[in-house]
Amino acid sequence: MKKLLSLLILLTILLSATACAKEINYPDLAAYAGCVNGLGVEYGVPTILWDCSVHIDRKTLNLNSPGYVEAIMAQYPAGRTPGNGGDDALFEPEDPFRAASNMGPGFNLGNTLDSTSYNLNDAKAGKIGWILQWGQKGADGKVLPKAFETAWGQPQVTAAQADYILSLGFGTVRVPVTWAEHLDENGTIDPAWMDRVEEVVSLFHSRGAYVILNVHHDGGADGWAEASEASYNAYSARFAGIWQQIARRFERYDERLMFEGINEMLDEHNNWNTPSPEAAKWHNAWNSLFVKTVRATGGNNAQRNLLLMTYSGGGSETNFTSLTLPEGDEHLMITVHNYDPQAFTWTTATWTTMTARWDAAVHGEMLRKSFEVYKKYSDLYGVPVVLGEYNADPKAYEDYE
Repeated sequence: MKKLLSLLILLTILLSATACAKEINYPDLAAYAGCVNGLGVEYGVPTILWDCSVHIDRKTLNLNSPGYVEAIMAQYPAGRTPGNGGDDALFEPEDPFRAASNMGPGFNLGNTLDSTSYNLNDAKAGKIGWILQWGQKGADGKVLPKAFETAWGQPQVTAAQADYILSLGFGTVRVPVTWAEHLDENGTIDPAWMDRVEEVVSLFHSRGAYVILNVHHDGGADGWAEASEASYNAYSARFAGIWQQIARRFERYDERLMFEGINEMLDEHNNWNTPSPEAAKWHNAWNSLFVKTVRATGGNNAQRNLLLMTYSGGGSETNFTSLTLPEGDEHLMITVHNYDPQAFTWTTATWTTMTARWDAAVHGEMLRKSFEVYKKYSDLYGVPVVLGEYNADPKAYEDYE
């Protein structure tokens, strides 16, 4: 009798929980993802999903958002053959527009090798980040790479993850990396960290995917590289040194490996989106230094495709018109980020009225106008534009109605 009563109580709890469960906006998320990637195909703009287990759980190798990935892949022709099959000996300089066509849908390996506890103000005050203080250390007393790799909640990258991500249909993997806490006093990258970065890059590159490797939270809010004269004078040698070391380590990789200079650079006031003329000047100086440094290492790097991000990653007309590309280089791409419409993609945005519902007419038109700007300046500059980050978080309908 007690057993039966316990079962009845359990059943009541389960039924109650089911009745109270909130309905998540998965169909709307799928519509959004299909729209972004449909526009990407229409305008020739590769799209790279920023997803830290929101839609694709790298820990369990499962999909969290029904229909999301399917909606992405439905926009692309079947039978794509990315790259040259993983043979580095077959390096062939690839026209950047051809690369953009071959890249297909992409996936960001975020909150992993870009995880950091660095803060510019703390660094200036002589403080070190919490990962360096408390992260697991090896026998030599140095913090292990896996302490950084897992610090923001993601698992270490494995071959099984690489197989799973690529099996879903993604043809490109962006590998964001933050380097600040892996440099010694001379700017030399910790060999163990560089080895791990190469391991991760190789997991995807060796499987035929395009890979984008960058300098990530070293730029942006709290980063040490800012779009200002003072920052450039103080840290340009460090920046060039990082890229020289990266370029030399990966020189032998074929054209499916691409480098991205720096992520979401801001000025010293952390102003987003529209740069001042002064900020634009120094942002362009950093981009020029990146290209010059990589090209100087020669070999495959002399003709490797390089991505230059707009100021803050913004995609407005001003972000494009303030961007100056190095002259005479035929292997450049421009990259931007887009999380519009923020009323739908974010979970909280105080400057707009939030919604869990996708409005194909209003929201879709907003995104189309963005892609029209991308196409306009792609044609004007004669280089492809890459959407390096996009995403929308799941929400319960009733929380926004």
